[in-house]
Amino acid sequence: METFSVCHNHLLRLRLVDFPGAILCDENVSLHQNDAAIFGGGDCVVVLVIDAQEESYATSISRAKKVIEFALKRNSKLTFDVLIHKVDGAKFYSEDRKVECQTIIHDKLTEELADKVQECSINFHCTSIYDHSIFEAFSKIVQKLIPEKVLLEQCLQSLLDSTRMEKVYLFDVVSKLYLASDRQPVDLQWYELCADMVDLVIDIACIYGNGLEENKDAACEFYLQNGFVLILKEVGHCLAIVCVFKSVLLSEQL
Repeated sequence: METFSVCHNHLLRLRLVDFPGAILCDENVSLHQNDAAIFGGGDCVVVLVIDAQEESYATSISRAKKVIEFALKRNSKLTFDVLIHKVDGAKFYSEDRKVECQTIIHDKLTEELADKVQECSINFHCTSIYDHSIFEAFSKIVQKLIPEKVLLEQCLQSLLDSTRMEKVYLFDVVSKLYLASDRQPVDLQWYELCADMVDLVIDIACIYGNGLEENKDAACEFYLQNGFVLILKEVGHCLAIVCVFKSVLLSEQL
């Protein structure tokens, strides 16, 4: 079991506890002495990972069920996120196969938790390290732990409405997670482009300076061939707004 803290800025302050799920099913493990410290916090999310490449999900689903039941006994207010991970390769050649896999795991787990499913909130995410889906999933997980989320969304939506933006995100530039966005549905392709922009800006800042931490007013614009413009503006310690404009609209406003 590993415990470590993430404190990038005043919005992203987390304590992470990483351990194999099987530990929670063993009553003899010393982890149980720290149940209250791990699960007793007011704001806590339990993330479970299921390998989508497995031939059968029976073992993983059974273990997930035990973990959820164990955790709910310690804190009935917990929320759960299931990462259906490694949805890549030949087995998942289409989005339909990913949806099918998620549906199977969702149905089997909710069936296993028939007597508990009304008591807890469980979200499912298909993820892979070969695209930005893992970052988007953790973005949504982290957002549940940010008390200011609703206010941030309102501010970003007001910014979008008043400037005719297409999309706007508030990024933690260290993790590339977006801590908030406007209320329009998130398009994974736009999120990927915006996250890649943050990566590139950090690389350039490190080459010509001391990174974004020493460049408090970092800003840049990327003009895309499809007629859109990405704009990044740092707004705080390791925080940046990244927004999407149509270039025609941008030139009209200027």
